[in-house]
Amino acid sequence: MDVTVCVPDDYSYVDDRYFFATLNVQIVALCSELSDQPLEVRRILDDETLPNVSITSPGSPVLVCHGFGLIRAIDLDKKVFYLLTPLPMIDLAKVTVFARGTDMLVPQLLLECQPATNVPYLSRPALASASGIISDFYGGLKNVRHKRREYFPATNQ
Repeated sequence: MDVTVCVPDDYSYVDDRYFFATLNVQIVALCSELSDQPLEVRRILDDETLPNVSITSPGSPVLVCHGFGLIRAIDLDKKVFYLLTPLPMIDLAKVTVFARGTDMLVPQLLLECQPATNVPYLSRPALASASGIISDFYGGLKNVRHKRREYFPATNQ
């Protein structure tokens, strides 16, 4: 699916090479365009395999919002967005635009109405070692202690 990322005009200063870093772990509105009001778009880095970007302004077309989601990660090698959302797949199939706003607050519905499933990070079965103890993975890490230095403010005498 081809996705357009809509961002406010204050994102226009972000270099395309760093654009995805600004979207990582961000709340986005999951939207679609109205057919009679297409967005002005351009390809990120002029690469046809990367998403379109649209810089919005007060006169930009209105979008239809289907819900909200959290971009939890972006895999640039696979060119995939990993998205957390309570939207059912039938509604998610309509989404063609990730709209990033300024000062977007986390909608309470996003935090309360999620089905009870495993979080799409590594779950306990995936992390289990041969002994079944997750802490076995950390056995090779060393504890390093540094000498603590104390600094005292200078006093006027």
